[in-house]
Amino acid sequence: MAREKGSGSFRKITRIGKELWEYRIEGKSFYAATKKDCRDKYQNWKNDSHESKIERIVLFKDWAIEWLQAYKYHKVADGTYRNYYLYVHSHIIPYFGNCKIKDIRPAQIEKFMLSKEDLSFSARRQIWLTLNDIFKTALKNKLCSENPCTDYKLLTKDKGSVSKIKFFKRDDLDKLIRGATEIRDGYYILLPLYTGCRRGELAALKWSDIEDGFIKIDKSVYKTENGDFEVKAPKSGKPRIIGITDNLYQVLAKIPRNGDYILGGENFLTLYQMHSRYKNAFEKINSNLQKQGKEPVPYLSMHKCRHTYATYLAEGGAAAKDIQELLGHSSISTTQIYFHTDKEAIKNASNKLSY
Repeated sequence: MAREKGSGSFRKITRIGKELWEYRIEGKSFYAATKKDCRDKYQNWKNDSHESKIERIVLFKDWAIEWLQAYKYHKVADGTYRNYYLYVHSHIIPYFGNCKIKDIRPAQIEKFMLSKEDLSFSARRQIWLTLNDIFKTALKNKLCSENPCTDYKLLTKDKGSVSKIKFFKRDDLDKLIRGATEIRDGYYILLPLYTGCRRGELAALKWSDIEDGFIKIDKSVYKTENGDFEVKAPKSGKPRIIGITDNLYQVLAKIPRNGDYILGGENFLTLYQMHSRYKNAFEKINSNLQKQGKEPVPYLSMHKCRHTYATYLAEGGAAAKDIQELLGHSSISTTQIYFHTDKEAIKNASNKLSY
């Protein structure tokens, strides 16, 4: 199940020679001899006032977990929450967890971020944003006297150059589209390229979502905390529509109708199945290209099709606000990354000055 009220996972553990139940929920574990006692301990913790919890917090890890509960849990989309949970439990708590939150200094932030230099710029940025918000809210709750993240400057590995997003270049894109039209399951390539939808949104699409020349995007497939999959609202939480172009219409017309779901038939595909079918189609295209004596297309994930869609919309003159609506971005600043993604694009734009 997903993060619904009272949901969680149980497992049997051994502590000091005794078998106990562990009930894990909301980033915390509750131990008892029976499942009922575990749930009771959880409810007691849940019913405890937020203020009294904060008064007892001394260690960073305690506030980080409380921050997830108070500021993110049930307040952001499931996928976004899972990302925050990952940043906190896999990166931030292992480094700062047992430190007193009031004693953490800017130098420790610098060292921590330096330890993450092998990660992508995007990952490091998200980790820093998470850490910064943890301290901002800690400061508001008077758990520390300053935010040690304030003066940290996040740089790319080449000291400040613009981080480029990855997308299919024109020659590769042409080969990919042509190759996808020649294989049976090429629509796993073409659908994300012609809609810009996320993988989960495509998996959740139904034939009933198509009406009057538009596709309605109002749901997505998500992985739940216990490893299952379910259909919920899209990442932004807001429904949107995508116009069906001639190319997209031709793609949809070739997909067999085996059930309610456009790609899965009677049941929606999982995210793993979507990845596998996309990758298989990609490999078939490259295999055919090699048989023809042509260079294969460098592999990029399905999400990079979304980047490609947005990048060429921007290049074609679409307004940022319109691209934001098509992609379902909650913030226009996210959409802006698709405008002038490299120095050559900036140079070409500069050359268009009319005086």
